[in-house]
Amino acid sequence: MGKRGPLPQNATAAWLKGNGPQPTPSQPANEPPEMEMPEDLPPEACPIWRALVPQLADLGIVTPLDAVALGDMCLCIARLAACERDITARGILVEGNRGKVKNPALQVAREYRTALQNWARRFGLTPGDRDRIEIPEDTDHQNPLLDLILGRTPKES
Repeated sequence: MGKRGPLPQNATAAWLKGNGPQPTPSQPANEPPEMEMPEDLPPEACPIWRALVPQLADLGIVTPLDAVALGDMCLCIARLAACERDITARGILVEGNRGKVKNPALQVAREYRTALQNWARRFGLTPGDRDRIEIPEDTDHQNPLLDLILGRTPKES
């Protein structure tokens, strides 16, 4: 069962409204994990993988163990786009055996959209869900500007 209550606000939005502490920037890991695309990922989902997964890996919120789930999310995005192209091309109503009927791609698009929303929540792709994900802090990462902004003493080499 999911968490009850309203979804949390994005930390930055809450801070701007005066409802929380000033957010601190997240630090990406020094070396993001190498994410290998699943071999059975359909070709239409591959460009989405190449565009999305490296960004998630750089943030440190996915690991190679997430490859199958990420592949499914990319496939949902690709198939949702295919459904939307069909709806655009044929329209909301299509000719059926007994006259005009609802385009079947509408239901398929709804199902892919629901699946995509679930994956997006799991991987923190919505503002409220990003606040729920804990990004591991890299203690060896040296960033003098970030140290200055956060008022930390820079680490000595």
